[in-house]
Amino acid sequence: MGSRTSLAASLLLGFFNVRLGYWWDSGVKPGRRSGVVTGTAACERVLSWLFPVQSHLFAEFMARFRGPARRWWNLSDGGHFENMGGYELIRRRLPLIVIVDAEADPDYRFEGLGNLVRKARIDFGAEIEFVAPDKLADDKLVAKRRLGSLEMLRCGARSPEPASVSPPHRSTAHAALAIVRYVDGATPDSLLVYVKPTVLGNEPVDILNYHVANSDFPQQTTADQFFDEAQWESYRKLGRLVGDRVFRKGLRAYLRLRDKHLSNGDQSTS
Repeated sequence: MGSRTSLAASLLLGFFNVRLGYWWDSGVKPGRRSGVVTGTAACERVLSWLFPVQSHLFAEFMARFRGPARRWWNLSDGGHFENMGGYELIRRRLPLIVIVDAEADPDYRFEGLGNLVRKARIDFGAEIEFVAPDKLADDKLVAKRRLGSLEMLRCGARSPEPASVSPPHRSTAHAALAIVRYVDGATPDSLLVYVKPTVLGNEPVDILNYHVANSDFPQQTTADQFFDEAQWESYRKLGRLVGDRVFRKGLRAYLRLRDKHLSNGDQSTS
């Protein structure tokens, strides 16, 4: 469970055989990897060679995973560390980064985003600064692609209409833009497009109908693993619609926007 792991919880889950990972053979010995420090005592390496199953099971019980310092890696879904995959993209310092925050967030607390911002600062010295809405107001790209501030992504950002017309759980944007600034100055800043599943009120009637009947849509709990036809189609269609709106005509416009903001030295954030 990443940073939330405790020895007591790990032992309890291990004894009940609740195992969240899969041991995968990377096919590469640690000594052949550049920059990898094994940090493993000789006796531990011998025991691992003599009793491979028991040593890996012991590692699960103790929640001690050595990553590339071992040939066998324990793989799990990335949500136990950083739920959106942005960590690796920032580590690679890509000029344009797109992340989709599709975890259940009914209160719009942006927990996953906060975790990414914190880890990027601590591990890479990178600051994620969201561009202020007034700095985006003059760009036609913003209005066409439903871009705004984090506050505009929140459910209830739109003034509620009478209950007979629409539910008071709507937003005014699908995505927000941020600049990733690397404090060492060795790499040009990156543009980050942060996408959040939101309902604006101008979606097809079937999506709005499902939203009226299920006010927590599209932030329903991920514990529900069995979607009925209406739920599945509502998420599929909304995802396709958000993608079409935010990324209409490709990503080149975002690269131009990135160059414009960085060349202007824009430092303002929301």
